[in-house]
Amino acid sequence: LHYGVEASAEALPSERDQNFRLVTADGQQHVLKIANAAESAQMLAAENAALKHLAPTDLVPRLIGALDGSENVSCDGHQLRLISFLDGQPLGSLPYQSPSLLADVGRTVGRVSRALADFDHPALHRAFDWDLASAPALIESALPALADEELHELLTRILSQYREQTRPLLERLPLAVIHNDANDYNLIVRDQQVLGLIDFGDMLYSQRVNEVAVAMAYATLGKADPVAAAQQVVAGFHAEQPLEPATVSAASAGP
Repeated sequence: LHYGVEASAEALPSERDQNFRLVTADGQQHVLKIANAAESAQMLAAENAALKHLAPTDLVPRLIGALDGSENVSCDGHQLRLISFLDGQPLGSLPYQSPSLLADVGRTVGRVSRALADFDHPALHRAFDWDLASAPALIESALPALADEELHELLTRILSQYREQTRPLLERLPLAVIHNDANDYNLIVRDQQVLGLIDFGDMLYSQRVNEVAVAMAYATLGKADPVAAAQQVVAGFHAEQPLEPATVSAASAGP
């Protein structure tokens, strides 16, 4: 009705929103996104602006306007958006992830990071639990409830190292808008190459290095040599978005 698209619908996995893959009779594919009712209009506007800003990279879904030209459609108290479908597999569904694929993960995230360097939006300057910069304070606040003494001791030691070695260097790290969620199910792959990056709901303004840190963390999951996997990702990222000396120094000082 709002988009002039007649299609079958298949539910897709999602954390907060509801997503449906639409397939038309002639094989065209789209994704209908129904935003969580708690999501702010400002955040949705920021996501839309980021998708349009990143469109020249060909690494993100394309925002498709409604018949009346609007980006969002209001329906029964929810905001609907239609975007293009990246026709591949999530990275996390692949039983084998080659070193070249992991390097391509880094390059993809690096290209997105580079393209976001001149992008900003007021909604992205926010306090957010998934901001890595806020993780130490969140962990420290939860420590009293942790019954596992060995884990408690480990986390206490890591937090102490963070306060002494890493935190003093944070103010030297470049800040920027970051996608912040390059996890293994938001990276879409075909033939051991990354097609693109989806799901911009966790975007925020934070240390730019956190972009590659998130991608590295997910790339190590299930790997026999997690350090090598992380190295492949960061090498790809650095080739597209060179890490500054201050960033490398801070990473070296981490616990």
